[in-house]
Amino acid sequence: MIYKLRDWYRDEDNSPYVEETAIEGRIEKLTELEDWLYEDGADANYTVYEEKHKELQKEFESLDNRKAWFEQQEEFKRATVEALDTYVEKVTKLSETKPWITDDELKDVTDKVDEIRKWFDALIEK
Repeated sequence: MIYKLRDWYRDEDNSPYVEETAIEGRIEKLTELEDWLYEDGADANYTVYEEKHKELQKEFESLDNRKAWFEQQEEFKRATVEALDTYVEKVTKLSETKPWITDDELKDVTDKVDEIRKWFDALIEK
């Protein structure tokens, strides 16, 4: 896990997902942990190794999940905008296919969709 995590930090493709100042500090801590492993850690028992491995595994999974989420954001944004557009289209068709629905009721739905779209745009910008 030490080598795997260190390689992940050093990979330039992963640099957008971690603050640059944190990368060097984490690599230093991994080097210290590697030194411990071959020095004092050589006499440590299994539970100590297991605990350190779990900590490193948790850190790696967190970083890897962050990267995966970031890579999926564009698809998520596109699908959300597409779904909102579909709602507007359906409301437009409702005015033709179901004339008993009033214009005020249809406007209420389109206003809600616009409200959601503004909220979503603000969220993406944030």
